[in-house]
Amino acid sequence: MAAGAPDGDLGTFTGVAVFSPCAPDVLRYREDGVLLQENGISLPGYREYDYRLAPDGIAIHFADAHRRGALYVTLRFSGLAAAYEAQATHLCAPDTYRHRMTWHADDRFSTVVAVAGPRKSYTLASHYRRSATPSVCLAGIS
Repeated sequence: MAAGAPDGDLGTFTGVAVFSPCAPDVLRYREDGVLLQENGISLPGYREYDYRLAPDGIAIHFADAHRRGALYVTLRFSGLAAAYEAQATHLCAPDTYRHRMTWHADDRFSTVVAVAGPRKSYTLASHYRRSATPSVCLAGIS
């Protein structure tokens, strides 16, 4: 996976994302990688979430030790086209987060999180593709 914030190209995060069953209705998502900043500094990083099916979408909960179980966002499914898509907008005062997750037919999915407000302003686009290794999902965030 690769990550960047277009409002200044802060860097690229490259790594591996894994989905693992951790309960009958929950997939644990964990991404591990390295952030390479424009100034050449490399920093290791990770993120964890629990994905749970909701009646009309996917509820994503924090899975890290500090916020475990707290709801991050619930993505709601929209009309079907060439791909499945789920979206949500939520306020994390004083900033607004707009999420979109898209599943493509060829073993890829992508997420876009656009954050706007007085404290934060960036767009994080992540692109994932299934690896040849079972239950490993390689991701690219740009």
